[in-house]
Amino acid sequence: EQKQEQEREQEEERKWEQEQEEEQEQEQGQEQEQEQEQEQEKEQEEEQVQEQEQEQEQEQEQEQEQEREQEQEQEQEQE
Repeated sequence: EQKQEQEREQEEERKWEQEQEEEQEQEQGQEQEQEQEQEQEKEQEEEQVQEQEQEQEQEQEQEQEQEREQEQEQEQEQE
């Protein structure tokens, strides 16, 4: 009977160890997912920065065009 007790305890220990290993694996998987998400967020932020820069460039170009137009109008007025 003592033998059976020991065997049962060993069984339970094995089960417990397996459960812990599975939990660790799940946690690792979650960590990987989080890292991927962070990388995606960084990429999105970089894209946004690029878009903002493009918009600024366009605005500058528009301002330059307006200045040119104003100069032309002034020249016409002088004529």
